[in-house]
Amino acid sequence: MDEDYDRHVQAVQFLKEARSHFEEGSFDSMAVPLEKCLNLDNSLTLGWELLGLYCLHTLAIKDALLAFENAEKNKDRSTNSEIALKVMRSPTWPPAEEMLDAVNGVAALGQTYLSNGKWRPSLLCFKAVEPYIEQTWKVHSIMGLIYRELGILEMSLEHYNMASQLEDAPIELMHDRSVVLIKLGRFDEAERVLRSLLDSIEDNPQLWNNLGAVLEAQEKDEDALDVYERAISLDDRYYPALYSKGRILQKQGKMEEARPFLEKALDIEGRVYDLDDVTSAEDRSKDGMVHMKEVTDRSSKRKGPEHK
Repeated sequence: MDEDYDRHVQAVQFLKEARSHFEEGSFDSMAVPLEKCLNLDNSLTLGWELLGLYCLHTLAIKDALLAFENAEKNKDRSTNSEIALKVMRSPTWPPAEEMLDAVNGVAALGQTYLSNGKWRPSLLCFKAVEPYIEQTWKVHSIMGLIYRELGILEMSLEHYNMASQLEDAPIELMHDRSVVLIKLGRFDEAERVLRSLLDSIEDNPQLWNNLGAVLEAQEKDEDALDVYERAISLDDRYYPALYSKGRILQKQGKMEEARPFLEKALDIEGRVYDLDDVTSAEDRSKDGMVHMKEVTDRSSKRKGPEHK
């Protein structure tokens, strides 16, 4: 029994090493510790799940299927395996006879992980197929989104920049670039990008609101007030701009002027707007783009309908 326990302890240590490589994005380095882990204790669900993901990384999708099935047999929950098996057992799953089958299959899994907000497995899949697929604006946009969600902002910006330079790239990608620039604290650049975007899209209150937030971050409060007012003129119920304008007026000591804006904003949504927040994983993954939005309720008061 002591020997079994010692083997289990050693297996867990190798599992921790493999998981660390996975979290760091060092997918090639997962193989050795996973082999040692499962040789010592093949009952570790996470070990089989990580092995399945590693096999996806190498486009060995038959081996990945076996690994995910082994994870399924164990008692512990294995979400990434469950997601993969649902796709791999579907009638549309490719037969894996050719390299193209493997590429298409892993790309499909990457998209599924993306739609479930599983950023690291999604990154693993898209990195695996990257050498074999055309680098369209959509691909770079998806990679930009994944890296942004993982907090790897420089890589996110690099992909958004590449996406924006490709043929047929939608102008809305400039907005996603501005969000990452804001996260990086590069407010001057974010301002330029948003102003350029607003030259083409003038009737979007969200864009004006985001520009106001950037100006406010640069302590240009008077300019921000004008921009928030532009957003409100386009939609007098757009509560992030209402709240932000009220907050600046409050900061300036103009309480009577601030009150109607703050009250209207909170009556509409009962929320507090935050520059750093974005839409839900479901909404973000629909088009591979990031979108600014208001944050979820910070109190239990007056909860309004979800903003779309």
